[in-house]
Amino acid sequence: MKPEAIRSPRVLFLMAAAILVAVGAWGIFSALRFIQDSRWVLQTATVMRHLDDVATLERRAVAAQRGYLLTNEDELREEFWEVKARVHLQVAELIGAVEDRDAVARARELQPMLERRMSLAARTLGIFERDGLDAAKAFIAGNGSRELDKQIRAQLDSIRDRELGLLAARRAALDRSANIWLLASALGIPLSLAMLALVNRLLVRENAERRRMAEESRASAHGYRRLSNDMSSLSRFAGMLQSCGSFEELLAITAQGFSILAPGVAGTVYLLRASRDHAEIAAQWGSHAAPGVEHPALGDCWSVRRNRPYTCPDVRAGIACAHVRVPGEGTAATACLPLSAQGTLMGWIYLSRGGSGPIEEYEVVLQAAEQMSLALANLRLQQDLRNQSIRDPLTGIYNRRYLEESLAREISRCARRQLPLVVLMFDIDHFKAFNDTHGHPGGDALLAAFGRLLQSQCRPEDIPCRFGGEEFTLILPEASLELGEARARAILAATAQMVVPHQGVSLGRVTTSIGVAVLPLHGSTATALIAAADKALYRAKQEGRNRACVADGQCDQAN
Repeated sequence: MKPEAIRSPRVLFLMAAAILVAVGAWGIFSALRFIQDSRWVLQTATVMRHLDDVATLERRAVAAQRGYLLTNEDELREEFWEVKARVHLQVAELIGAVEDRDAVARARELQPMLERRMSLAARTLGIFERDGLDAAKAFIAGNGSRELDKQIRAQLDSIRDRELGLLAARRAALDRSANIWLLASALGIPLSLAMLALVNRLLVRENAERRRMAEESRASAHGYRRLSNDMSSLSRFAGMLQSCGSFEELLAITAQGFSILAPGVAGTVYLLRASRDHAEIAAQWGSHAAPGVEHPALGDCWSVRRNRPYTCPDVRAGIACAHVRVPGEGTAATACLPLSAQGTLMGWIYLSRGGSGPIEEYEVVLQAAEQMSLALANLRLQQDLRNQSIRDPLTGIYNRRYLEESLAREISRCARRQLPLVVLMFDIDHFKAFNDTHGHPGGDALLAAFGRLLQSQCRPEDIPCRFGGEEFTLILPEASLELGEARARAILAATAQMVVPHQGVSLGRVTTSIGVAVLPLHGSTATALIAAADKALYRAKQEGRNRACVADGQCDQAN
């Protein structure tokens, strides 16, 4: 091309127009590609949200079913049926949202798994309502639900991993589209300054919008990952709580779990005392920005008064609970979460964080508090059931079942350490006469009083038991025969001085006969020791009652 042609305005205009068309075409192509890539990113985020919703609903359904088995509350049963229906709808939405063929196939494989899991849970409720908790537990142990839960988690993770892989590829494509667009803009700038000045404002606006969408996409993906991590941590926390065997374990796991779920937030677990007029600190983690008192009254906490969570974004500007001490400098945000299950308030969790404003992790710690409430109630129920199974309801001391378990254990322990052990067998003298004179209520009053007397004569390691009827047993681990005889004499004297009131009158003088046997002199097994002590007790009865006889030895009469 001749220099004159190059300097021609027409040629320059045509060249500029050609460059403009080329740059414009390139920009349009890049923009369309960007829109397509952005749609894929948003589609992946939608699939991740549906995955999290399916996992959350499935865990809620199982938790509601288990809670109903433990508490028999109709509210939990209704929650299960409601969540069960939502699980099916959510799986259908997940299948409709997934566009990758491999992910679609995995989502369709997930659907029958969830339907089977919900069916097993529903059948468990039916068995529980028809045949009771033991039948439901037996069905759960053999129906393969645990393995099915693992399969569901694995299937959800495989779909999530597939989508995350697609998300990475789509984000890479999005970055390539951005680079192409930047290259097109950079080539057009030196060739057509006038054209760039004209379209500069539009390019700046479009670039800003593109960056905003990319940031929103990254923020959305980060938010979903954080939500997924929170749900996973919460699920592990709930599982650990349900596996606790003691209150100490439950409180330790609570402190650790809340520290993970809400880092930077300090907490204190307050549990009500038996008197239910004050609470005391059971567990604590972190350093409170606004410390709480050690023994608050129930009325000091707004969450206890209202039986619902209470938050105070700023203890200086808002209304804080009376158990919160306002810091000398700065401010703090607080939250109190009641620990309540089966209509019974057990305490509350107090949380605090420096600065003002709501606690960001409030929703997840609220769910964690609900899980802890259920676990705490379950543990207390287990403890009550165990006490009922090993305690005699009339006397308050251990029953024969506990005697058989503990005596065998103590004999093994003492024999291993080559230490003695004494067994005392008691029989209240003329108990039938008390029953005939005062009736069964009078006899029960006498048995209860004698049980209290035995407890008052025990060391912390001794084991008082009601053997049956008017017979009692006292196990003295690591006690010699001399100590056993001395204890028998003391109990004979205390029994003779015992006053048993019934219906305003005393039941009269009470005495007892005692048989004494010692390990290993009179036997090396629980059966042999009890038989020897019982034989000695029978001899004490024959020789006139109100005395203690040693197996194969002498008898000591009460003074």
